[in-house]
Parts: sequence; C-alpha cells; structure tokens
Amino acid sequence: MDETEPSTSLVKPEEKFSWPFAIKSLIGITSVGGCAFSYKLYRQAMAPENKNIPRAQVFNGVTLASKALVIASISTVSCFGLFIFGISTLLQVSTPKEFGSKMTSLFGDHFRISKNKKSEKSYNSLTELFEDVSTKDPNPITKD
Repeated sequence: MDETEPSTSLVKPEEKFSWPFAIKSLIGITSVGGCAFSYKLYRQAMAPENKNIPRAQVFNGVTLASKALVIASISTVSCFGLFIFGISTLLQVSTPKEFGSKMTSLFGDHFRISKNKKSEKSYNSLTELFEDVSTKDPNPITKD
C-alpha cells in the first residue's frame, strides 16, 4: 500500500483531549457527590434516634453550630456547583465570555444593566464618596 493512498481501515484517528470538557465533567461529578453527601449528613442529623440524645449534648451550642455550618457549607457549595454545571451544559458553554454572548444572543440587550447613567454620580476616590454621603440627610424620609 502506497503512503499517499487514503487508509480504508475502520480505526478512527485519535481525537484530541478536551480540557474544558474534562474539568466540567469533574465539577459535575463532584457536585453531584457533594449534594448527595450533604443530604446524607442532613438525614443523619434529623434521624429519629438523634431525638433522644442527652440534654448536655443538645445544649452544647458550639457542636450544634459547627455541625450546621458544615452541612450548610457542603450543601451550598456543591449544589451551586451543580447548578452552574447544569446551566453550562445546557447552554454548551465553557467560559464566562461564551456564556455572556449566548445570553445576549438569547435575550438581546433587553436585560442589560447600563454602566453609564447620566443621573448617577461617579467618584474618583473613597474620600469623595464619604464626603458626599456625609453631607446628605441621614434620614431622607421626613415625617410631617
């Protein structure tokens, strides 16, 4: 077989590895796992056998607050990651710039927030902002 002739074998040429797809898949998998894990922690904390724990353990506020903080943090971070993964998969985007252009193409500039409004004041420093705020009436609602 001559090297200039095209190959007729059924073997596909090697496809390139896609980093954005790999990262997005990893985020999606870990987010699903995190949501499932936080739900499991929540169910364990709310289990009926935990209702009869000693009174000293119930009133230990530090332990109770730290458990609540851990469960809420894992749940919030993983479920938000899952939400972002779902939206990016649904819209088939990999970067925030692609997301912005996709949103503009879907909804147009109707929902765009204007950056330069003539009625809004702009400040060059925090000092100018503080001076302007300090000269204004602290209670703009006046009672008659």
